[in-house]
Amino acid sequence: MGLESAWANWATGFVLLAGVLAGCRGPASRFTGSYDSDSRSGGEAVDLTPYLAMPIPATRTYLQVNSDDPGELSRRYEQRYGFAGRIGGSLIGRFDWPLAPYFDRDSNRPNRPRVAWPTGEERAVEAFLIEFDPPIAEWPAAIRPGEAVEAMTRMRAFDRWGIPFAEGSARRWVRLGGIEDVVSGGATFADCVRLESDTDLWFGWWAFVGLRETVWFARGGGLVRRVERIKGNALLIFRFNSTYEYELLDEAVAQPSTEAVGAAHELPRRWARLAICLDRGVPRPRIGGLAVEWSKGP
Repeated sequence: MGLESAWANWATGFVLLAGVLAGCRGPASRFTGSYDSDSRSGGEAVDLTPYLAMPIPATRTYLQVNSDDPGELSRRYEQRYGFAGRIGGSLIGRFDWPLAPYFDRDSNRPNRPRVAWPTGEERAVEAFLIEFDPPIAEWPAAIRPGEAVEAMTRMRAFDRWGIPFAEGSARRWVRLGGIEDVVSGGATFADCVRLESDTDLWFGWWAFVGLRETVWFARGGGLVRRVERIKGNALLIFRFNSTYEYELLDEAVAQPSTEAVGAAHELPRRWARLAICLDRGVPRPRIGGLAVEWSKGP
């Protein structure tokens, strides 16, 4: 592999990190993984639990569209929710929970479980594993109108073989954009909560990734629409920028039972580990598969 290709692969790896998180304007300092308010906004807090709830088990299908390239064909992107976490796209059915056995901090041990990345040629797919210390909440449990809440954590990145190669920090801001109706996949969902988030990922001077998201959650139905914009650079040379939209294709949203949601995990859910597969690299990266393992504790 030539030097140029090697650097490009490193840049692709950091793009992977942006696609799995959903907010940092400098190195993080409060590594709690929980959300704290950085404003004194008034008003009554909105309980997000009914919006974040998801029936367990469940399968959701989204239409993925490249907003920067109308000529690119849209595709279906499937997500499956289970008690341990959720799996999306090409990683569905590729490994078993928990993800911990795939991480190897000390050595390249023989006969260790490996993620079955979806390709016949191992080097044809960029793939990484991520671990958070402590686990970070995906979304806050409640938020006030006009308020910005912030969460921070440490990260360690592992290559496709489970060997650690980089450490960094993540900071994530979330704001309540409002309550509104949204059309997604030909269906209209009334009174959805719109959340806006900014996530910054730092790996010292040699890599930075920023992710801006706008998401709509239906009460009792979970995520129905998402718009994401990824930008960043690696080694101050390789820059990337892309925008994708996801619309729920299911016309009817199943109402989750309280019993099912409670048996899965206490909301809000926290990300403990990730497995990420990219089916296209810079300059227009696209996640082909994503698996999120939820923390078992608060």
